Amino acid sequence: MQISLDEVQKIAQTAFYITLAVVTVLTFLRAKKGLLSNVNTEYHKKVIERLDKLSETLLEEYDFDSPKHWSKHSLVDAAVRKINKEFLISKADILREGKFETGIPTNQDYERLSRLVQRIKSDPFIPEVIRDKAVDLLGTRADAIFEVHINELTKYCNQLAKGKYDENLDGMVSVIHNRVITELNKRGCGIVEIEGEVHKLRLTIQEYFREFHP
Repeated sequence: MQISLDEVQKIAQTAFYITLAVVTVLTFLRAKKGLLSNVNTEYHKKVIERLDKLSETLLEEYDFDSPKHWSKHSLVDAAVRKINKEFLISKADILREGKFETGIPTNQDYERLSRLVQRIKSDPFIPEVIRDKAVDLLGTRADAIFEVHINELTKYCNQLAKGKYDENLDGMVSVIHNRVITELNKRGCGIVEIEGEVHKLRLTIQEYFREFHP
C-alpha cells in the first residue's frame, strides 16, 4: 500500500502539532513549578519573620533588659490613684450617701493583650498550631486581668464609701496591687505561671523551625 505525498504531509503536520502541544504543556508545567517554588519560599520567609517577632513579643515582659519587663510597671497604680483623687473631690457626699459610683479606669495590660490577640488570631503567616496556643494563652490571661481588675477596684470603691482606708489612701496603691497579684495567682495567671507558659510556647516555635533545619 502506497502513501501519497499529500498523506505524508498530513501525518508530518499532525506529528508537528502534537510535539508542539507536548512542548507547550511541559514548558507551562515547568514555569508553574518555578513560580510556586518562589511563592512557597516567600511565604516561609514571612512565616519565619512573623514567628520571630511573636517570640520576641512574648518574652518582652520577662526580659529584664526590656522596658516592658513586668517589674517596671504596675497593674493598677494609675487606676487606684485616679479613684483616690475622685474620692477626695467628692468625699463628703460619698460618705454621706455611702455610695461611690465612678467609672473604673481601664487596664493597660488588658488592652495590650487584647490588641495582640486580635492581631494573632487571623494572621495567615502564623501556623495554626502556634496561633491557637498563643490566642488561648494571651486571651485567657487578658480575661483574667480584666475580671480581677474590675472586681478589686469596685470592691475598693465600695470600701471607701463606707469610710475604710480614709486615712491611708496613698498606701492603698500597693495594697490593691498585691490583691490583684494574689487573685491572678489563684487563677493560674501569676507572673511565674505565665512565664512558664511563654517559654513552652517559644519552644513550640522552635520545634516548628526544626522542620526546616537542613
